Amino acid sequence: WTNTKEYMSAIGAAGAFVGMLASGNLCLMFVQVSFYQAAKSQHILCILLLNYLWLKKTYPPSILLACLGVTAGFIINAFAEADLVRTVLDSDMASLGVGCLAGFISSFFVALYPILLNQSQLAGQNRWQMSININAMSLLWYIPLI
Repeated sequence: WTNTKEYMSAIGAAGAFVGMLASGNLCLMFVQVSFYQAAKSQHILCILLLNYLWLKKTYPPSILLACLGVTAGFIINAFAEADLVRTVLDSDMASLGVGCLAGFISSFFVALYPILLNQSQLAGQNRWQMSININAMSLLWYIPLI
């Protein structure tokens, strides 16, 4: 780190990275791996929403329609997972709800991370050095969550 301003500008990206890892692992604790992949597909929806709300970026209808298709697939998969949890695994539905919520939160952080990374002052640095700096900061925050 060359100065405190660079460090402070990277805190958001490091926080998003930790949030992405922690909520993704939490999602895996409560749902099947196949559903985890479907839940993580919601990062596409989160990317569109964050770019629209934060960066005022708009998208053509074809992209919005494709995102709608991915979201519909997620909803169908959620119903199938609920049926699997209820009938085959004989588990309670609360764990599926927690897993869905954690998966969506993870998708939010996956979408937020590159936005914050590009807005930090580290964006002009060497990619490897930027990754090392943010991962080192994230590691310190992630250790208590293990």
